[in-house]
Amino acid sequence: APDTAGDWGMIEGPSAWRWGGTWVAAYKDTKKTEAAKDLIKYITTDDNFLETWANNTGDVVSNLNVVNKIKDTYTDAFLNGQNHYAMFAEIAKKVNGKLEQETDRDIDSIFFEEYVAYVMGEKSIDKAITDFKAKVKAELGLSSYKKKRVAPAKQVQPS
Repeated sequence: APDTAGDWGMIEGPSAWRWGGTWVAAYKDTKKTEAAKDLIKYITTDDNFLETWANNTGDVVSNLNVVNKIKDTYTDAFLNGQNHYAMFAEIAKKVNGKLEQETDRDIDSIFFEEYVAYVMGEKSIDKAITDFKAKVKAELGLSSYKKKRVAPAKQVQPS
């Protein structure tokens, strides 16, 4: 949406969470094991490379040296000059990875599929919810959602 650059902004959501990121791996039968190892090490740990990457893409990297170096001065033209890096640096401190389970992404994918069908007018909201529950049960072997109140998880503050 380049024609909408500057029309956007970022706010903190209702709860801190993280979502994936970029994965890198080497082919198991590579004939250039050392080169693959060096490349992976470089693109995942080299502060200069990661700083350049962050500044060029806006991606929040998982390197505290880089985050701390740019978080106070970063701006994003797409976000009308907003510094989302400073906000993400603070939000990241609240993320509790212990709340994740291996089916989260699958459930999210199924939910998104049903959400899109509803938004596009292909299904009623009731049909989308019914189909979501049925797919979660069929594809993941999970029982359908039961209305049970669960106390929110306690946020763990980093030490």
